[in-house]
Amino acid sequence: MSNIAGETVSKGRIARRLILALVLFSSLITAVTTTIQLFVDYRRGVSNIERGFALVESSYLDGLTNSMWSFDDAQIKILLAGMSKLPDMEFISIQVNGETKWSVGQKVSENVLSTKFPMQVNYRGEVWTIGVLTVVASLSSILERLWQDIVVILISNAVKTFFVVGFVFIVFHRMVTRRLGQLVAAIKGLDLEAETTTELSTEFSSARKNSDEIDDIGIALRNMHTDLVASHQSVLERENELRLVTDNLPGSIIHVGMDQCYKFASKTTEIWLNRPVQEMIGKPVRDVLGAEVYEKFRPHIEAAMAGELQEFEMSVTY
Repeated sequence: MSNIAGETVSKGRIARRLILALVLFSSLITAVTTTIQLFVDYRRGVSNIERGFALVESSYLDGLTNSMWSFDDAQIKILLAGMSKLPDMEFISIQVNGETKWSVGQKVSENVLSTKFPMQVNYRGEVWTIGVLTVVASLSSILERLWQDIVVILISNAVKTFFVVGFVFIVFHRMVTRRLGQLVAAIKGLDLEAETTTELSTEFSSARKNSDEIDDIGIALRNMHTDLVASHQSVLERENELRLVTDNLPGSIIHVGMDQCYKFASKTTEIWLNRPVQEMIGKPVRDVLGAEVYEKFRPHIEAAMAGELQEFEMSVTY
């Protein structure tokens, strides 16, 4: 019986389905949350670059414009060097009439954000554009940080999923799978000849604290088994009483079911047919009597099965 329970638990089909569902659901949640987090981080990085552009416009553009207007080459280089130290700045240049006059850094990244600021001065009531400031910021560092975040998030979620799934598996095995195995083993070991079932009585008790649905099933099966045993014993007692009566009658008394199989036969029938009653019970009339004798009885048997009362005399050699 314990081997049956062991086979049931070892299969663990419910546990495997539960683990698969947990892993798939956890992976889905991880994918969704990771996508949202990466999008937020990317937008934060882009916003930082855009704030850097705004800082260039508010703090550096006027100084560069005035330095160009006064031909202060040293001051221009100092300001450009300061701008290049802003986060993610990759290349800065000043163009005059389409020609680059000053530049800092190099364009090496494929993924960049860039903007241009016209360098204008007001001279004698007129606005003059004396150059164009181009600022290029790289997205490479942002993307690199995102890839690092992806690796960290996936590893951390994989570790968490592993421990959660392992914990759920242990709990599920202890609370469900193992007890289902015991329940299946107890069910397969049910015997109507036994008055009690030790497994059901021991493992599934109504007096147990914190009983659950599996306990309810076990208790219901135990009660059902008790009722079936009582019914079976009652049937056996009635059959024994009937046999005591029929065995003392001179004639043969038999009971044939709708499937034309013997359900009951008296002791006299055993003597007439020279065959133990237990060998006849459950077997077809045709097999017990033989094909030739059965064909003589068959019309009357079929008519009786159709609900017609049959009275006949027949002499057969058996």
